[in-house]
Amino acid sequence: MGRIRRVHFSPDGNFIYFLRETDSTHPDVKTVFRMATLGGPAMPLATDARKWSVTVSPDGKQVGYIAETGTESQVVAVDVDGGNRRVLTRRPLALGFWFIEWSPTPTTMAAIAIGKDDMGLVKIDLSSAAIRDLSVSGWGAVGQPAWSPDGKTIFAPAILGRQGSLFQLWAFDAQTGAHRPLTSGSPEYSEWSLSATAGGELSPSPTFRNFRCGLQITPGISKRSRLCMKKDLTA
Repeated sequence: MGRIRRVHFSPDGNFIYFLRETDSTHPDVKTVFRMATLGGPAMPLATDARKWSVTVSPDGKQVGYIAETGTESQVVAVDVDGGNRRVLTRRPLALGFWFIEWSPTPTTMAAIAIGKDDMGLVKIDLSSAAIRDLSVSGWGAVGQPAWSPDGKTIFAPAILGRQGSLFQLWAFDAQTGAHRPLTSGSPEYSEWSLSATAGGELSPSPTFRNFRCGLQITPGISKRSRLCMKKDLTA
């Protein structure tokens, strides 16, 4: 079995969803799994996931992931038992999706997609499948997005400009795309992981030059986790 990627809790906290490589001959294809938080067997929901995200609708009834055909990149949803597969939106494979995250509103998703010369943040209206670009050009790379609890802000690790080398955390207005940096300098933050708590705290994974350190938001954050955070992102 391959590595587990992109762990995502259900809204009620009772289940964990994740991606895992299950075929060593096709490491780019991943299986979506569901497992009870208290433990037990992992149930496969879909075997055609690509890229790096799995996400859950705010009512906990749908699971979203990215799939690909020979010509298209697709955002796909299945019910929590793996049934009722449907394509929510699609775009050309050359401009494909890399990361997705369901908003607090069931009809909206944020996604990171390839542009003509860069990457960008887009918002998906699931009721119409329309895709709206929220980021101006010039982003060297953008990672896993996360929503504020009120749905007004989308956070993402990103590199501004092709000459940039460190991922920093940015906040994007979910309506206008206006953006501002939350961090600067070092450490940099991993493009592969970002989530937000119901209280509005961000849980990134800082990346240091000589080691990696993951931050876990819990009722009692360890001293080491606080040191890894370096900065209060909600200040």
